[in-house]
Amino acid sequence: MRVIIQTFLAKLFTDARGATAIEYGLILCLIALATISALRGIADPTNGFLATVEAKSEDALARSGIR
Repeated sequence: MRVIIQTFLAKLFTDARGATAIEYGLILCLIALATISALRGIADPTNGFLATVEAKSEDALARSGIR
């Protein structure tokens, strides 16, 4: 029985497939965090720009008599 456990543990410690999957998962998390950070950085200027466009569009429609 002891030989079976030692063989199992030796295979477990030399198997690198799980480590590769974990590394890919960590890389994916870092990419997601970078994407979220970048999007949060441009969210306020984009919202301000869209609010300006909306206000000017409503003003133009009001002046034209269409609305």
